[in-house]
This record gives sequence, structure tokens and C-alpha cells, in this order.
Amino acid sequence: MSKSPRLPRRREAPGDWTARQAKRICSAQHGINSQRSTESPSERNLECLESLDTDEVITCNQNETICYGTLFDAKAQSRFVAGLHFSRPPWARFYTVKVVFSEDKYYLVLSTDVSEIQFAVLDVLTFSYLYALRDIPNLYFNAVISVRDLDRMPHKPTQKQAVINVTINIYGPEKFTEVVGETLASGSAYLQHPMVLESGIRYVNPHYLYPDDITTDLSHLVGPRMSDLRATRISQEIESLLSSLEVDTISGSQQRDIEILLGSHLTNTHLKDHQMDGVKFILSREDWSFCHNTNRELLGIIDSRLCCLVSQNSTPCLGGILADVMGLGKTLTMLSAVVCTKAAATEYCCGSIATKGAPKLTKSTLVVLPSRQVLDSWDIEMKSRFAPVALTVGHFHGDNRAKMSEQLLQYDVILTTYHTLVADWKGQKVLHDFFWFRIVLDEAHCIKNELTQMFKAAESLEAQRRWCLTGTPIQNNLHDLRAMLKFLRHGPLSIAKIFDKNIIGPIREEKDDSLRNLRLLLRSVCLRRGGEHLNIPKPIYEIISVNLSPAEEAEYQKILKDCQLQFDKQICEDSEPKTQALIFAAIMKLRRLCNNGTIRLGPDGPLIPECSGQWNLSTRKEPESRTNDGCELCDTTEEGFLEGIDNCPLCGQPLSLPTIPRSQDLGLDPCISFSNNQCTRWPRLNVSASMGSKEDTPNISPLARALADGYSSKLMTVTQNILKSSSVSGAKSIVFTSWRDTIDILGAMLADRGVLFAKIDGRTSLTERTMNIAEFQHSPKISVLLMTINSGAVGLTLTQASQVHIVEPHWNPAIENQAIARALRIGQTRPVTIFKYITENTVEKGIINLQKKKIHLARISLDDNAEGDKEDLETFKLILDNSPFA
Repeated sequence: MSKSPRLPRRREAPGDWTARQAKRICSAQHGINSQRSTESPSERNLECLESLDTDEVITCNQNETICYGTLFDAKAQSRFVAGLHFSRPPWARFYTVKVVFSEDKYYLVLSTDVSEIQFAVLDVLTFSYLYALRDIPNLYFNAVISVRDLDRMPHKPTQKQAVINVTINIYGPEKFTEVVGETLASGSAYLQHPMVLESGIRYVNPHYLYPDDITTDLSHLVGPRMSDLRATRISQEIESLLSSLEVDTISGSQQRDIEILLGSHLTNTHLKDHQMDGVKFILSREDWSFCHNTNRELLGIIDSRLCCLVSQNSTPCLGGILADVMGLGKTLTMLSAVVCTKAAATEYCCGSIATKGAPKLTKSTLVVLPSRQVLDSWDIEMKSRFAPVALTVGHFHGDNRAKMSEQLLQYDVILTTYHTLVADWKGQKVLHDFFWFRIVLDEAHCIKNELTQMFKAAESLEAQRRWCLTGTPIQNNLHDLRAMLKFLRHGPLSIAKIFDKNIIGPIREEKDDSLRNLRLLLRSVCLRRGGEHLNIPKPIYEIISVNLSPAEEAEYQKILKDCQLQFDKQICEDSEPKTQALIFAAIMKLRRLCNNGTIRLGPDGPLIPECSGQWNLSTRKEPESRTNDGCELCDTTEEGFLEGIDNCPLCGQPLSLPTIPRSQDLGLDPCISFSNNQCTRWPRLNVSASMGSKEDTPNISPLARALADGYSSKLMTVTQNILKSSSVSGAKSIVFTSWRDTIDILGAMLADRGVLFAKIDGRTSLTERTMNIAEFQHSPKISVLLMTINSGAVGLTLTQASQVHIVEPHWNPAIENQAIARALRIGQTRPVTIFKYITENTVEKGIINLQKKKIHLARISLDDNAEGDKEDLETFKLILDNSPFA
């Protein structure tokens, strides 16, 4: 039967307390296109029922119980009932109860071991919808109540009755799907996607407009309404605008002159066309006359009254945003522009007269980078791409950084990190003692929040020219862009009120061509090129499913039970339950279990030598100048909260790390070592052999004992897959995971099978890191590079790899994409296969669902307080709520 579009509309029934509050608001986000049914009511429904009883229509699965969908915005009047107790896990977002018909009303009923307790009655409008379905056999209803509404119910006899919000899931045989849909539509009720659905129940909605009219299971659409259609559409339009910013480069420079100049400085490198266009764009945006005219023209088109805010002789914004996608060579493009302007930089600071207390003019370009690893990559890029005389480079980082500004005057380029910049801003202010020729912020979205120390430290620097390099100029909301404009000194559009009125206002009001002003602004100050310029083979994605062993499943359930017990204990003690801490800790333990299985590494595991004080997780090495700006997770004092990972999963800041164990304590090297170009791998562990009791093997290494005493289904699968891919001549693999101990275990398993590898994580020193990357890139013996995802997701070019292994899903899909992009860069000549390992029926499925929801959300908001990718309590509940074991 062909479905006609239906517009979701609900009828308000007057006269009753619940009816007056029960106006239906259908969710446009879910894409349910429907209109008021014009077909006849109940007689038509009875005919449909009779026709469905024939053998010609009924198939073998037509009697299967399914969910037809949900009635939203129902109301229920609840009262105090003695002994009413809703037992729920701490990660619960919703509670499901039965709906039963009794005495001409529909009641919400809580089933206990001994009885059924009626505690609330549904409103009359919802009653009318459910009552219309009474003649359809084998239907039943469940009410879904949010935890917040449960807390609003009366808990004492003296409290008044309360009205709570509920949604009604409707279930029944699949053969009655059309009948249910027609019956509800005749009363102007339309089914929406459920907020929550029992595991194993299929969801088939008769009011959903299926593509090609082919009915399918819609279970992937189950979940809370997280954004509306308008917000999603605006977000998509802005993203489409960002992807079309490849403007015609306006330049006063001749390309031939640039090529001649760069030709004498580049070594074994030739700029690609898009990189040459990028250099020309940078040079044009640093030309005073061009920028002055462009800015006045832009303001005149947006609002001519803005031009009076810019005087004829005021200094325009010199600089802009280079927003190419990952892998196109933003670093090389910017460094080439630095080389092209060396003469201008020297002229800038020559002949200046020093004034006491005034910033010193310097020819240097200050480059601010997100981490020491990325700083290292810029250093390598300069040394490998340019002749030694092209650029002089200095580092401002670490304990040995310059204490006096005069020590930095000799360099063309100074490399530092955001964290070092913040520390200097709060301390000696060496970097703030200069009036720089140019400042470049790499991964400039780090300053998107004007309230953070990072933004304040960067914005307070003085410079003639300013640049932002980022693949995501607008991450979560348009105020991300305004923060960059404020750093760039792009007045007056960087002023909050003017930006809101002229850039955000037309979009919010949905005026004709509402993106015009934003488009004009971006095209004048921003250059962005897409992935088509990479010109590399299309990557291949493979999902590898892993099943837990019975022992691993038992451990999984134990973690969930312990979490529930801690929650119940806090409730019984009348203390405020630390729900977020409990849930996050449980998720971290479950994710770690999915990786490491029953192999125990940690304070209670056999990896810790009893006689050694070197592997003490309470002895921590503090990272330089943390700037988490009040992150609620990594500021917590909860013990063991974030053990084993390099960066906080919420704010992304580096965490304090345990001291590195001595190799003699573990019985093996912490990472593969190289000396005189000779590769030394870990000794074979022989963990597959029978090892006897611990007393019989006193000399066995702690890690070998851990591998003998436990098992990891996932890491065994990863190891076998790496062995298979390593058998291909010249094939190299990068392995990403969040946990350092996962790398340790995987390294031992690979070494036991004769696979040589390099390893990088938060404990790896700069010297080891540089050496290990070089060996992976150039040594044919090293086929695998093991990395924690935060230590290697940005700043590296690893095109030697043709396989990327993502050991566990990350709840931020952008982090995964950044890691994968290490191999998907210019220079990659082979198809890259990306393996993603997912443990079935675990919390990892919840994380995958979260990734899918994030992809379909309105990613870009118009509000200044948009949370973006920040994880919160509801996110953590969503992850556990989607875990079948939970």
C-alpha cells in the first residue's frame, strides 16, 4: 500500500486539566512527513482487520511483536503511593512502566514481585488515542518516564499530586502495523521515534515515509530528540559554505617571482598548485593597501554605517585564516610564505629606536603549536624541506627555554606551545616583550573560547601580521569564528554586538540569502581547500567484530554490579550520589576491559613488582602548565579516575603521568630500542606455553605473568590481523588506542610472534619519539607503530603506512578522523585500509551509537554557549544505556 505524506498535527481536547496541557508537538527532527488522513474512521479499520486475517496476507513473521512508535507529550497525574520504589541503575535516563486500562482510565503501573501498583493516570487526550486501538488484538502499551520526572513525583503523603511528562510506546503484531497507523491518523495522532526501546524489539513506524516505500527496521533512530530540523538545516548550510571557500586568489605578487625565490630555498620539494595558491593568498592578505581596501569594501556591502568605525589611516587586519582540510600541507604553505617575506621581516625591525618599556620589534615569526609533538613536526618539516640557510629556528619550550627576550632576536622562526605560552603569560612574559613580525596559531580552534587562558595569552601578544591555521574554523558555534577574528584584530566585526547583529542575526532570522554576510566575511579573510586536492587512493574501511569470552563477560557484569552497589550505597547513606563520577569510572573500566580482557595491569595486577617503588601510580609527573580552565573530570580528586590515558577525555588536556618503570623491574624494555642502526626487540615471552604456578617461575617477568594469567579477545584479534597484514611485502601498520597499558600488552604479544615495532605514548621522551618515528618510516624491519591516540592524532605525516588499526571507538569521531589522517596525506600512493575493532554487546556499541548521533546533530550552533563535543552526564548515560549488557 502506497503511503501518502502526512503532516504531523495533534488535536487539543478542551475541558480537562490534562487535555489543556496536552497539546502535541511533533518532532520535525525525525523527518516524519505526514498529513491529516482523509480516509474514513473505524469502519475502514475493521475492514483492514478482516482483510489481515486471510492466509494470503499473513506471512511467517507477521505475528512477531514489534514497536509501532511513540505518542509524544502525554501527561500523567501522579500521587503519593506508600511503598512505591523505582529501582534503577545510576546510568538510567528513562524508566519504563506498563500502561493498563481499568475503570475507564489508563493507569501507569509499577510491577513488583508481589503486586502491581497504580501510581498515575494518563490525560484524556492520550486516553482517547489508546482507547481507539482497543479492538486491535494483542496490543499493549508502555510509558517511558525520564529520571528527572520521576524525581518530581510526590514522595510524601503531604505532597500534592504532580503532573509528569511521559511518552507512550505502542507494541503489537507486525501484521497490524497499517491498522494502527490508520486508526491513530484518523484521530490526528502521529507516531514518533521512541526515546528508548527494549533490546531485541524491532521498530516499524506506519507514519514514517520510507525511501522507495520499502519498510525497514528503524531501531537506529531510537533515542532522545537532540536537535530540531531548523538547527540541523542551518548547520548543514554553514558547513556547505565552509566547503566552498576555494576562492580565486587575489594577489599583487607574480607567481614566477615566488617560484624563483622559493626555488633557491626548497630542497627536494616542489609546491603543488594549491600550495602555491595558498602562498599567494597569504602574501595578498599581508599587503596593507589590499587589506585596507578589501576590509572597507566588505563593511560597505554588509552595512555602510560600519565604515565610519574604520578611519582612513587605521591599520587593517593583516593576516587571515588558512583552513585547508587535514593533509594538504598547511605547514609547508605557511613556511614558504615566511621564506618569501624574510626581506620584509628584516626591514620591519631595522632602524627602529628602542623605547624603555615598549615591546621590541623582531623579525621573527612566532608559531604557537598544540603540543611538543607538533612542534617537533614543524622543526622536522623545516629541516627536511628547506636549505639550512633558508630559516633559522629557535624553540621556546621546556625548562631550558630562554629567560631573556634578547636570546630570541636572532631567529627567523620561534616555535612554542599553547601551554608554554600560557605559562609565560602568567609568569616572566618573555614572549610578550616583543612586537612580532608575524604570529601563527596552528590548530587555532584551541582559542575558540574567549574565556580561556589560551585565548587571553594568545590575544595579548603584539604583532604586525597574524594567522590562524585550522581545519575546523567553525567547530561548535559561530562565536568560534569571532574569537579568531578578535585575535586577528579584524575590527569592527570582531566586536560581539556588531558580529551578532550583522553575521548571526540574518541567519537566526532566516532572511533571504541569510548566509550572505558570513559568506562575504569568510571569502575575504579565509582560504579553504577540500580533500579532492589530496589526490590519493580512496581508503577502505573494515569493521572487525569481537566477542567477549565467558570470563570477560563475567568481569563485565561485575563492573556494572559494582557501579550499581556504589550508587545504592550513597543513596542509602542519604549522601549526594556522585553520579557523573560513578558512571564515567564504570565506562572507563568497561572500555579498558573490552581492550585488555582479563589481563590485569594496574595497582592490583601482577605487573607491579612488590619490591619496586619505580612503578607507583601515585608518583606522578606533572605536565607543563596545564590549562584545563576548570574541567570537572580531570580536576576531580577521585582515585584512579583517569589512569592509563594520556589526555583528559573531556577537555583534551595532557594528564599527569606515572613515572616510567625501569626495564629491569618489568623484565623487558618499555619500548623497542635502536642502537647503531640495529633493532633490538623484546625477548620472546612464551606465554602460550604452560607456565606452572607462580612459585615455580620466580624469574618470569611481570608482563609475561600477566599475559599468562589473563586473556584478551580483542588484542588477540588485533594481533592476528596485524600478522596477516604484515605478511604483505612492504606493508606497514599504525595502531591507535587510548590506553598505554593496551600498547604494552599488544607490544608484548607482537614481540612474542617476532614482529618488530616502534611505540609512542605520553611516557615517550622526545629523543625516543623522534628515533622511533624515523625507524618506522625508513627501516624495512619495523612494520608496526603503536601509538596512543592523543600522542599521535595530529602533527604527523606517516604515509609509509597502508593499514590503520583503531583498537577501540573514540566517543569523538573527529579524534578518530585526525588519527586516520596521519596516513591519508599528500604523498600516499597506496590504498589505505582502516580497521575498526568493535566488541559486540558492550559499551563500545553505545559509543558507536553516540558517534552516529553526533554526525546527525546540528554541529554548528548560533548560540554562544553551545557545548559542542563536550561530554556530560547525559552523554555517559547514553553510552551505557545503549550497552545490551547494561
